[in-house]
Amino acid sequence: MIRRVLVFGVEQVGVIDLLTTVAVIAMLTAAIVLIGKEEEETT
Repeated sequence: MIRRVLVFGVEQVGVIDLLTTVAVIAMLTAAIVLIGKEEEETT
């Protein structure tokens, strides 16, 4: 999905695909932040 955005550009990608990609990136970022906070609390 991300590769499709990089290859074809944002113009040719559907709005739903673009929103899905943004949502996945946001979820991954949130997961990384939460894991980082949990590790800080344990140390």
